[in-house]
Amino acid sequence: MAIRAGAALAAALLAGCDLPRDPEGTYDRVRGGTLRVGIVAADEAQPEHASAAREDRAAVERFAQELGASPVWMHASAEALFLALERHELDLVIGGVYGDTPWRGRIALSKPAGPHPAERGAERRFAIPPGENKWLLAINRFLKGGAS
Repeated sequence: MAIRAGAALAAALLAGCDLPRDPEGTYDRVRGGTLRVGIVAADEAQPEHASAAREDRAAVERFAQELGASPVWMHASAEALFLALERHELDLVIGGVYGDTPWRGRIALSKPAGPHPAERGAERRFAIPPGENKWLLAINRFLKGGAS
């Protein structure tokens, strides 16, 4: 009986805590607004990576449509984009983002978005600003095929 009461109390407390959160409000700002997307320019320029870059861009366009958002695209080097992402000047970076990026501790990475075009067993990911957990959850649900 005490275990049931404790579980009910814990469920009630968690229901009111609005988790996960976005300290910078990315999810709420993007929904119905603008989705600022960085595309790693070098990835699109490499023929073996071009198909994966097109797939990532198409996925982001579908995701933006689900959110009622308009994507704004920025092409730059990975370093410039990751710096902008770290400063919350971008909402998402695609193309040339892999799980073993040295930026892994400074930005957040999505679940796999697809296979790496050149490395067997490696997977492409989307990069997002650090700490935006609600935003990351929405992206991961989208990539998995669920609603955002």
